[in-house]
Amino acid sequence: MLKPVPEKGLSLDELSAQLDKISSRDMQDDSGKLFSYVYMSGRKDLRKIMEFYNAFVNKNALDFTVFPSSLTLENDLVAMTASLLNGDSSTVGTFTSGGAESILLSVKTGRDYFLSQRPDFTGKPEMIIPRTAHPAFVKGAQYFGLDLRIAEVNSETFKVEPDTVQDLITDKTAIIVGSAPSYPIGVMDPIEALGKIAEENNIWLHVDACLGGFILPFFKRLGMDVPNYDFSVPGVKSISIDLHKYGYTPKGASVLLYRNKELRKHQLFTNASWPGYPLVNTTMQSTKSIGPVVGAWATINYLGMASYLDLAKKVISAKEKLMAGLKRLGFKTLGNPDSSIVAFRHDELDIFTLAEMLKKDGWFLQVQPGSVELGLIASLHMTITATHDDKIPSFLESLEKYTGELRGRSDTQHLRSDISPKEDISEEEWKNYVELISKALTGQGELHESGTYTINKLVRSLPHKVIEQLYLEIVNEIFKPSESD
Repeated sequence: MLKPVPEKGLSLDELSAQLDKISSRDMQDDSGKLFSYVYMSGRKDLRKIMEFYNAFVNKNALDFTVFPSSLTLENDLVAMTASLLNGDSSTVGTFTSGGAESILLSVKTGRDYFLSQRPDFTGKPEMIIPRTAHPAFVKGAQYFGLDLRIAEVNSETFKVEPDTVQDLITDKTAIIVGSAPSYPIGVMDPIEALGKIAEENNIWLHVDACLGGFILPFFKRLGMDVPNYDFSVPGVKSISIDLHKYGYTPKGASVLLYRNKELRKHQLFTNASWPGYPLVNTTMQSTKSIGPVVGAWATINYLGMASYLDLAKKVISAKEKLMAGLKRLGFKTLGNPDSSIVAFRHDELDIFTLAEMLKKDGWFLQVQPGSVELGLIASLHMTITATHDDKIPSFLESLEKYTGELRGRSDTQHLRSDISPKEDISEEEWKNYVELISKALTGQGELHESGTYTINKLVRSLPHKVIEQLYLEIVNEIFKPSESD
């Protein structure tokens, strides 16, 4: 029986108690021990911003004629963001719910621009992305009917090489993508070289700066050598930049910038063919809260350039301490991190086991299992924020402790081991995998402490198409209506 609406509403105290219970297994986002998913400044005064957020949360940005504040605030945010990325008076943009929506809109817009330039085109447009590009581009290709061409990255630098991209271009190529930086590795693709290719071939170049867009400008002001990646590169048509990352704004807040308004026209949706009012949408959403817009606007105006520079200094400090510690302990980074992400590995130790051990001290690192089939290296991912600066020394103490424990173990589980991919999976094995991963993901498993160890081994060893199908079935199963008590 489905869980019903309660006959009598719960009291605020009862609601609080239930929410505390439901969220008891959630990672604390202000602990400074989480290295992914949340971006914390360490500034407790920013909690006051939620008062502004809440004051506007029920206002609807669907219609700026009814709520004109949404237009004013969004235009301010676009201007401030564009000013950081070498925009000018021709630059325009749109506030979105997050990086995925910004990326999806960039794919849709780039596709439609391509088709507008090729009225006689038949077939499916193509998009070239680096292997390290965010999966939202793969989603965009599926959603908007583009064929995807994957450019493998250099095995040492983990950056896409211009010649590789050039070789993939055909007369169907509509979009080229570069990252600044890539999420899994934290290195910047050669945007200037990609820009030249885009100009020479009249192809849309989108720069995914969701991660770097609101911190690389401050790194540059602090004297770091940051390659050009924004509108200073002539071939760049659009840039996605998340404000809820290093802008430290409440989620979800992102901006998609265009070099000019003629390009953005291909993003917009209008309809006047129904009995209602003429509908105009700037994003994939229609009804949407003004709360995130206000939260972003208030945060950026409250912090200002001086505070963002101070926060960037803390990120640099934390990264330098981390990099030195990793080197001392025998770990190797993937490439040379350009921004605030560090991915590292070990030639001898099983990092999946290490990640589970670090959880004993409260540290949560994102495991990147890689793939034997695709030749992708397994690594541990750390997104460094300002709040981590004073936490890195204690993290390194834990890392050294557990690294020593792994080396001293008599069994061989701690050794790095790869399992050959299996192409043929029996029906019984499939059912076992579904049950095993489902229980582990929902906290019901007892598999190597939290259950994620076994999942990471499976993800690494099985073909990626099998993993995708497994997760499709699992997620389709676990997201189901609650049953009554």
